[in-house]
Amino acid sequence: MRSTLVVGCLAVILAACGGGSLSLTEYVERLDSLAVELGGQLEAGDVQMSTGTPTLEDAQEVLTSAVAARTDFQEGVIALDPPGEFADVHTDFVEVHSRIIAAQEAFVARAATAATLEELDQSAEGEAYRAIGTEAASLCQEFRARIDTTADREVFADTPWIPGDMKEVVEVTFRC
Repeated sequence: MRSTLVVGCLAVILAACGGGSLSLTEYVERLDSLAVELGGQLEAGDVQMSTGTPTLEDAQEVLTSAVAARTDFQEGVIALDPPGEFADVHTDFVEVHSRIIAAQEAFVARAATAATLEELDQSAEGEAYRAIGTEAASLCQEFRARIDTTADREVFADTPWIPGDMKEVVEVTFRC
């Protein structure tokens, strides 16, 4: 569940960085693909931590894998060139995702010094990581709302004088 929230937030961050060489459809398809891949990787860590009795070493392994997955995701997002209407959200998404990675790296470092999972969870680094996750979830919701508004354009689908990019309707499969 946390993974899905993060994936959604990451997707929002992806939407904010570019000059617009991709169509909205291309941009959203690529972002969606990146987000689904990240979600699968994060979900695997969630499963590992919810199976049996996880140890501090399990947490370190899962957190380290998550940082690697998020870094790959971030690189993919930065490589996207969003359409103008999503450039601001893309920029915000990249910035927030950078902070998620930094918070998670600090959490990994703290895991190396914690005596127990409870101590790790209650640490300042754990709190910071949860807080940035909340911000990311909000950004994801904003992105989803902007994507959902494209459905209103469907009414213009058969209007020949309206440019194609003003009729584009897009959907994403990732969840916030």
